[in-house]
Amino acid sequence: MQYLWNTYSNALLKLDKSSQKYIQKFNGIDDKSNEFSLLKENGFIVYEHLDEFGRICFEEKQSLFTYNADTLSFIIAPGMKCNYNCSYCFESKSDLSGIMQPEVACDVADYICQRLRNNPNARRLRVTWFGGEPLLYVNIVEIISHKLIEFTKQNNIKYYASIITNGRFLNSKTLSKLQEFCVTKAQITVDGMRELYCISKGALPNDFDCVIDNICNAADKIKISVRLNIPNNVDVVKEAIDITNYLFSERGLFGKVHVYLAYVCDYSLFTRRCMESLLRFFAELFQMDRFFVRELWHF
Repeated sequence: MQYLWNTYSNALLKLDKSSQKYIQKFNGIDDKSNEFSLLKENGFIVYEHLDEFGRICFEEKQSLFTYNADTLSFIIAPGMKCNYNCSYCFESKSDLSGIMQPEVACDVADYICQRLRNNPNARRLRVTWFGGEPLLYVNIVEIISHKLIEFTKQNNIKYYASIITNGRFLNSKTLSKLQEFCVTKAQITVDGMRELYCISKGALPNDFDCVIDNICNAADKIKISVRLNIPNNVDVVKEAIDITNYLFSERGLFGKVHVYLAYVCDYSLFTRRCMESLLRFFAELFQMDRFFVRELWHF
């Protein structure tokens, strides 16, 4: 069995032998077949004159400089330091000691408010807190959040906030702060069970326990997405099943959190071998234990 993955549309097709033969013999002509329609609908067949790379560049710039959209979205990194040293993360490769100063935080909030003023169609503002580890900079998050929340309330604009965090500092006190800042969603990375987690993140065993405890405590208060960053040098299926079973069954998080898998590799050295490894990763997903597939995609 072979698979066809479109990195633009994110479509993933499972090919039987008939489909494989069709692709091998494809001559670029619309033969009105079901295969042609399926490949075209999912972005595998495009017009010859289409500049696919140019389309990506255009859409990126359009999203950055479009001022008439009814929703404005911003990703804000209050600082780039992190308490972990994840093997796959760009923060571990450089000296990223920059910290946003309070006056800069005020300028950031003022800039976003001005963007909203300049757009009469603005109805929603979405902010994602990023890092580094953003929970190391709660004071900066507070400065910006208070100004944005006040402005959006005064101008009848809906405000949404989420955070990408490793969860180590997501204790009850910090969670209450985030709720005050209108943060309703958190993505927390978990790199497998305790042993793999510690190796992957340069963490201690009690760090793993603390993060899982924090997830359990926060799951009833905000929406939690657990991202499983499983390295490609381990048994992906086994590790994913083990950690998902642990979260859902042993820690009682079934129905309370969303869990999803993420492929991990060194994208700065992305080669044909990495691509082949990525395709094997997706192939393994289709062969996963039925229990895991049912639990993982329950939501």
